[in-house]
Amino acid sequence: MSGHHYTNAEVAQQTATIMDAHLGGMTLSQISKQTGIPESTIDRRIHAVVESFAPKVEEYRRTVTMRLERVLKALDAGLQSGDPATVALSAGKILAALDQVRRLYAMDAQAAPTVLEIYDPTDLAIRDLVLAAEEAGRAVANATPLGSE
Repeated sequence: MSGHHYTNAEVAQQTATIMDAHLGGMTLSQISKQTGIPESTIDRRIHAVVESFAPKVEEYRRTVTMRLERVLKALDAGLQSGDPATVALSAGKILAALDQVRRLYAMDAQAAPTVLEIYDPTDLAIRDLVLAAEEAGRAVANATPLGSE
């Protein structure tokens, strides 16, 4: 394949075939065998396609923030309306927009994660046995030795 120069249309078609196979779960080796394209080229093309879809984080945050600021400005009129239903609706939408800003900037990343433990009946029975064994162990450790009364 070296020395052959592909047209832009051929490269685009190859890349589409590569991505289709990649998204279908094929390995680089399998795609290479199917297409005759070296694995390193396949890897570079996949990386280029994936990167082209990845937004630049700070640019994305600024754009979304500017959009949310527009939404907040529009909702402010509802807060000033004096109509209780409109005020309540506007307040709810404002809180939702502010929540989006908070999540966008990961402002709650420092919060402790919630751990949810799910036990099946066997887990509960084992836990009860362990607790009973620990209790019995403490009782034995705290008991007065025989004949020392």
